Amino acid sequence: MVNVAVKEYFSEIMGNIEKGIWPNDFRPEPKPWFPGHDERCIEVPWALSCYQGQKKILEIGLCLADLSLVLAQVKLKQLAHCQLSGLDIVDLNRVKSRFTSLGFDISEYYNFRQADARDTGFSDDSFDLIFLISTLEHFGFDAFQPDKSKGTVFKRPKDYPGVFPVYAECFEDRKAIKEIARILSPNGSLLITLPFSGRGICALQDSRGLWALYKEYTLKEWRSLVSASGLSLVSERFFKDAGKLGWVEEKNPEALSQFKGSPVEPTKSIVCAELKR
Repeated sequence: MVNVAVKEYFSEIMGNIEKGIWPNDFRPEPKPWFPGHDERCIEVPWALSCYQGQKKILEIGLCLADLSLVLAQVKLKQLAHCQLSGLDIVDLNRVKSRFTSLGFDISEYYNFRQADARDTGFSDDSFDLIFLISTLEHFGFDAFQPDKSKGTVFKRPKDYPGVFPVYAECFEDRKAIKEIARILSPNGSLLITLPFSGRGICALQDSRGLWALYKEYTLKEWRSLVSASGLSLVSERFFKDAGKLGWVEEKNPEALSQFKGSPVEPTKSIVCAELKR
């Protein structure tokens, strides 16, 4: 189900887009900003606030994207009359039941392509806006499960991983972001969000109870990723879950980089950035 607070996440920004007012200044108001909610309550309105009238838009990781993000993109398409495409290694038909609560057929709004973001098959300069929301951190850790009888779209273990990959050897994200930069049009924007802390490789259980690994980014690793992309950093903002205070903006990213909590706890801090070609 879509979070009951989803309209509050981005309603004001969407209203401005309807009036042709963009980009928008996103500030987590009212305070506290949705305590107890996950990072989507920041990522979705922040990404929408960066919209500047682009017409060729790509969502990477559509099949398991947060429903609030999908709803926001569909509304954006309706208001701004843009072309909306989706990319995922997962077959969209395998997960359509995820989207039934939205009340529409997702295939009617997205031109979908099943492909790996490390080798998209798109031509150069295909999109002037790309959403990469809490997705890149999974590259190199998940593989598509083509066997429908397994009841899952990813090859993930039932048991908690005894050994995690070596952080310094996990570079599939570099391959993906270079490919994404290739399909971005000149002066096009990549909107990217990532979990941000010093925990390294982390693990979470998916809706099937299977274990998924992902990478969290320190400031050093984030800077290295930006450099590898060949894109220009336009803006970056950092946010953290401050408990009863909700999500707040953090001005000292190095402090977030020092956090060394449990690798199985939910994400507590993120980076949101716009990169341009």
